[in-house]
Amino acid sequence: MMNVQNKPKLAISLIAGIIAGSFVVGTAVFAAGLQEKITIEPGRQISAADQAIISRSAANALRHIAEARVDIHNKNPANAKNELAQVRKLIDIIKSARPTSKVIDHIWVAKKHLDYKNTTEVGEDIIPIDVGLTEIEDLVPVEQARQHLKKARSHIKAGQRKAAREELDAVQDNLIYTEVDLPLASTEQAVIMAQGLLARNKPGEADQALALAEEGVQYLSVTIAAPLSQARKSIYRAMQNYAAKEYDKTRAELAVASGWLKKAATKADQSTHKKITHMDQLLQTLSGKLSKKDKKAESSLDGLWHRIIALSEYEAEKIGLGHSRKPAPANTIKKNLIDSKLDIAYAETAQLIDHDESGLVYNLKLARAALKRAGNSADKSGKQAIHKIEKDIDKIESVTLSGLKDADYTLARWELLGFYEKTKADQRKLIRDQ
Repeated sequence: MMNVQNKPKLAISLIAGIIAGSFVVGTAVFAAGLQEKITIEPGRQISAADQAIISRSAANALRHIAEARVDIHNKNPANAKNELAQVRKLIDIIKSARPTSKVIDHIWVAKKHLDYKNTTEVGEDIIPIDVGLTEIEDLVPVEQARQHLKKARSHIKAGQRKAAREELDAVQDNLIYTEVDLPLASTEQAVIMAQGLLARNKPGEADQALALAEEGVQYLSVTIAAPLSQARKSIYRAMQNYAAKEYDKTRAELAVASGWLKKAATKADQSTHKKITHMDQLLQTLSGKLSKKDKKAESSLDGLWHRIIALSEYEAEKIGLGHSRKPAPANTIKKNLIDSKLDIAYAETAQLIDHDESGLVYNLKLARAALKRAGNSADKSGKQAIHKIEKDIDKIESVTLSGLKDADYTLARWELLGFYEKTKADQRKLIRDQ
């Protein structure tokens, strides 16, 4: 995470309050004008306790799904139904361990209070939601949720209960912890589908649905130990050590991360393999910069962190594509939306961290091409949603940092961060809802 020195966090939010990936970028105001002073501080990871709950519950769910499939093959649908009921309970346990769960609970309470309390009292329910968003902002993109919460507060003050409820729904809708929410949603949808198919005496189709459920829950059960996740943890620790000026320890963690990246590359598809290999090359270069105490090491480390976050989300979003029961066009749309979101994340890194104009142009071109492919397979409403993302990219391309200095540069950078965050938020929702 990148934090600002000599500037309170609340004041930063008045400028933009943008959360980009898993770091915050801020500015410091000096008498000579608005200048950028950045220092890296590591963003938080989901707690070890919550990771353990998610992993253990997912492993138990996987066992119950396997038992249900055995029961289906043994023509014992009653037992299969009981096993799937247990899976649903375990899914609820996983949901409770997500970093967004407390905020979602507060939103639920506020919406219930809208049914019978006066709006002054309901206005007090906004406070714990706002505090909760601050608590998770290092883990989950929250800026779009904040915008809707602000609107909800205004509607509550005006006594507009229906509009306030819609905005509170939008707050929750924008809280997406990709690495858990997407595979979990894939699993839950497949289990619910299987339950419905068993109720209609279609065991063969129910078994096919459970094959998809297995993929999502298996990802959740092993993701903590997966090579990409391990590389992410090592880079996280490297950021902690760098912030503490422990450069030898930083290099050691980067060496560990390099090993995990090499393992991840062996199982990656061609496109992902190329990105992981390039990331490992950047890591090796960074280790050399640390040895020479190069001042550019800081931005290089931040670039690594941004890339590993993007790749982690990318891997989670791909869950279920292999054997989805949805029609082929829906899979085509989702695949290209996922590719486009990764390209946007890489464009953001190229522009705001690497200051690489050619990398920016290249990745935005890839993003547009992927969106075009998605649009070609989409229905009317899908085309409209995709066109909205294309308009987001237009806004990104409308802002240039070249030739700007001091306050102009800083404000333009803030504007770009807002555009990137909006674009990725729109993509997350569209991917989730496919």
